[in-house]
Amino acid sequence: MAASLSQLLENPAYQDGTVADGVFGMCRNEDNAMIGRVSSLFWCIWHNRNDKIWNDNVQSPSQIGRMASAVWNESSITSMGLCFRDTNGQFVADLTQWQQPVYSIVEGEAWALLHAMKEVIHRGFERVQFESDSKLLVDAIHSRRPAIQNLI
Repeated sequence: MAASLSQLLENPAYQDGTVADGVFGMCRNEDNAMIGRVSSLFWCIWHNRNDKIWNDNVQSPSQIGRMASAVWNESSITSMGLCFRDTNGQFVADLTQWQQPVYSIVEGEAWALLHAMKEVIHRGFERVQFESDSKLLVDAIHSRRPAIQNLI
């Protein structure tokens, strides 16, 4: 993986313009497997940045590369990120967790919501508003059906 990613990232076709131009160029020209690898790398870089900011923990580039490879090779693992904000929208805390494979996207979204609820209780937060990017899960919750098994 490292060699192919390195070759891709050093490709002169993606060096002109902004980083966004390069990324969009890759998305137009590369296959899904390569785009997945690049996405895994970007996610690991972003995760490392957040770990440095919030925990003063930083990894070397080779550690980030190994982590990206592990993320790509374990693509069936689900990751989840939580961000807690106060009533003014100011950051309070965050959390990232990994979960062994789930069977569907909606199950993964439900797992993340359940984990967020448990974390809220653990931290003693009150009057909490939950948000999700999963319309399917939100619609299932609002439908007040006894189970969402039909969606899975």
